[in-house]
Amino acid sequence: SSSHGMAYLILCKFLLAFTRLLRGKANVTIHWPIDELGTLHHTNVKKIFDACENNNISVLGAFPNPESEVLSLFANRYIINKQTKKLQVVKPKANPLAARLSQRNTKTEMPTAEMTRAETAKEHI
Repeated sequence: SSSHGMAYLILCKFLLAFTRLLRGKANVTIHWPIDELGTLHHTNVKKIFDACENNNISVLGAFPNPESEVLSLFANRYIINKQTKKLQVVKPKANPLAARLSQRNTKTEMPTAEMTRAETAKEHI
């Protein structure tokens, strides 16, 4: 619910202030294990990540669903292989629309001669 998300954000702001107070001027990165991030709306989780990043705090979390949209906010993502009991890197799913837009933008930014060569090469494939 939205009140749950707001309460979570308020709690995180309080913990951010407390962390800054305890850390003082020390140039260290604090690691925060945070639970239940998957129950919050993606925009609220993004706000938490942004606030933590601005305060030199790294967020650690665990999710039962490796397809969670929230996972895209983590720089490093792993899954535990049930057979080998070892960590495996999880790469975020590529957004096909974003990939097409990026490709389209790159194509329009190419100089005309380079674009002609690229189009000619495509035609011969």
